[in-house]
Amino acid sequence: MDRFGLTRQSTDFHSREYYINIRKALRAGFFMQVAHKTVNGGYLTIKDNQVVQLHPSTCLDHKPEWVLYNEFVLTTKNYVRTVTDIKPQWLLQIAPQYFEMGRSGGRRAPVGVSEEQVALLK
Repeated sequence: MDRFGLTRQSTDFHSREYYINIRKALRAGFFMQVAHKTVNGGYLTIKDNQVVQLHPSTCLDHKPEWVLYNEFVLTTKNYVRTVTDIKPQWLLQIAPQYFEMGRSGGRRAPVGVSEEQVALLK
Protein backbone atom coordinates (compact mmCIF):
# COMPACT_ATOMS: atom_id res chain seq x y z
CA MET A 1 0.00 0.00 0.00
CA ASP A 2 2.89 2.32 0.75
CA ARG A 3 4.35 1.73 -2.69
CA PHE A 4 1.11 2.88 -4.33
CA GLY A 5 0.54 5.76 -1.94
CA LEU A 6 -2.66 4.26 -0.52
CA THR A 7 -3.68 5.20 2.98
CA ARG A 8 -4.52 2.51 5.48
CA GLN A 9 -7.90 2.77 7.12
CA SER A 10 -9.33 0.72 9.90
CA THR A 11 -12.47 0.92 11.95
CA ASP A 12 -11.85 1.68 15.61
CA PHE A 13 -11.85 -1.55 17.60
CA HIS A 14 -14.58 -0.25 19.92
CA SER A 15 -16.89 0.77 17.07
CA ARG A 16 -20.14 -1.11 16.48
CA GLU A 17 -19.07 -1.47 12.85
CA TYR A 18 -15.77 -3.23 13.61
CA TYR A 19 -16.94 -6.84 13.26
CA ILE A 20 -19.49 -5.97 10.59
CA ASN A 21 -16.68 -4.56 8.45
CA ILE A 22 -14.65 -7.74 8.93
CA ARG A 23 -17.60 -9.83 7.72
CA LYS A 24 -18.11 -7.49 4.77
CA ALA A 25 -14.43 -7.87 3.85
CA LEU A 26 -14.81 -11.66 3.93
CA ARG A 27 -17.91 -11.34 1.77
CA ALA A 28 -15.89 -9.49 -0.87
CA GLY A 29 -13.70 -12.54 -1.41
CA PHE A 30 -16.16 -15.35 -0.75
CA PHE A 31 -19.47 -14.07 -2.16
CA MET A 32 -19.93 -17.27 -4.17
CA GLN A 33 -19.46 -19.43 -1.05
CA VAL A 34 -22.79 -18.67 0.55
CA ALA A 35 -25.62 -20.87 1.77
CA HIS A 36 -29.10 -20.10 3.04
CA LYS A 37 -31.19 -21.96 5.61
CA THR A 38 -33.90 -24.25 4.32
CA VAL A 39 -37.21 -25.10 5.95
CA ASN A 40 -35.84 -28.39 7.30
CA GLY A 41 -33.04 -26.60 9.20
CA GLY A 42 -30.20 -27.47 6.82
CA TYR A 43 -28.58 -25.15 4.32
CA LEU A 44 -28.50 -24.97 0.55
CA THR A 45 -25.42 -23.58 -1.16
CA ILE A 46 -26.11 -20.80 -3.65
CA LYS A 47 -23.64 -21.80 -6.33
CA ASP A 48 -24.01 -25.58 -6.45
CA ASN A 49 -27.38 -26.22 -4.79
CA GLN A 50 -25.78 -28.68 -2.37
CA VAL A 51 -27.64 -29.54 0.81
CA VAL A 52 -25.22 -29.01 3.71
CA GLN A 53 -25.12 -28.74 7.48
CA LEU A 54 -22.99 -26.51 9.67
CA HIS A 55 -19.92 -28.47 10.76
CA PRO A 56 -20.03 -29.55 14.43
CA SER A 57 -16.90 -27.50 15.13
CA THR A 58 -18.72 -24.29 14.18
CA CYS A 59 -18.70 -21.77 17.01
CA LEU A 60 -21.89 -19.91 16.07
CA ASP A 61 -24.41 -19.87 18.90
CA HIS A 62 -27.36 -19.71 16.49
CA LYS A 63 -28.34 -20.90 13.01
CA PRO A 64 -28.41 -17.75 10.87
CA GLU A 65 -30.54 -17.46 7.73
CA TRP A 66 -27.45 -16.85 5.56
CA VAL A 67 -23.89 -18.03 6.07
CA LEU A 68 -20.65 -17.44 4.25
CA TYR A 69 -18.28 -20.40 4.44
CA ASN A 70 -14.62 -21.07 3.73
CA GLU A 71 -14.61 -24.87 3.48
CA PHE A 72 -16.93 -27.47 2.03
CA VAL A 73 -16.25 -30.74 3.89
CA LEU A 74 -17.39 -34.10 2.54
CA THR A 75 -17.76 -36.87 5.10
CA THR A 76 -20.80 -39.08 5.60
CA LYS A 77 -22.67 -35.75 5.32
CA ASN A 78 -21.93 -32.52 3.49
CA TYR A 79 -20.72 -29.81 5.85
CA VAL A 80 -19.63 -26.19 5.59
CA ARG A 81 -16.92 -25.18 8.01
CA THR A 82 -15.39 -21.88 9.07
CA VAL A 83 -18.62 -19.94 8.70
CA THR A 84 -19.97 -16.54 9.63
CA ASP A 85 -23.42 -15.07 9.33
CA ILE A 86 -24.07 -12.42 6.70
CA LYS A 87 -26.96 -10.33 5.45
CA PRO A 88 -28.22 -11.13 1.95
CA GLN A 89 -28.26 -7.43 1.02
CA TRP A 90 -24.47 -7.43 1.38
CA LEU A 91 -24.26 -9.90 -1.51
CA LEU A 92 -26.17 -7.57 -3.79
CA GLN A 93 -23.88 -4.69 -2.80
CA ILE A 94 -20.65 -6.49 -3.62
CA ALA A 95 -21.67 -8.62 -6.62
CA PRO A 96 -24.76 -7.24 -8.34
CA GLN A 97 -23.54 -8.65 -11.67
CA TYR A 98 -23.56 -12.14 -10.15
CA PHE A 99 -27.13 -11.75 -8.89
CA GLU A 100 -28.40 -9.45 -11.63
CA MET A 101 -31.94 -8.94 -12.86
CA GLY A 102 -32.53 -10.29 -16.32
CA ARG A 103 -34.13 -9.30 -19.57
CA SER A 104 -37.68 -8.06 -20.07
CA GLY A 105 -38.51 -7.93 -16.37
CA GLY A 106 -37.66 -11.58 -15.79
CA ARG A 107 -34.87 -12.68 -13.53
CA ARG A 108 -31.78 -14.14 -15.10
CA ALA A 109 -29.69 -15.95 -12.56
CA PRO A 110 -26.02 -16.78 -13.12
CA VAL A 111 -24.89 -20.33 -13.73
CA GLY A 112 -25.64 -22.43 -10.67
CA VAL A 113 -27.89 -19.86 -9.01
CA SER A 114 -31.61 -20.46 -9.26
CA GLU A 115 -34.17 -17.72 -9.76
CA GLU A 116 -35.67 -18.62 -6.38
CA GLN A 117 -32.34 -18.02 -4.67
CA VAL A 118 -31.99 -14.60 -6.31
CA ALA A 119 -35.53 -13.80 -5.13
CA LEU A 120 -34.49 -14.67 -1.56
CA LEU A 121 -31.80 -12.00 -1.74
CA LYS A 122 -34.32 -9.25 -2.50
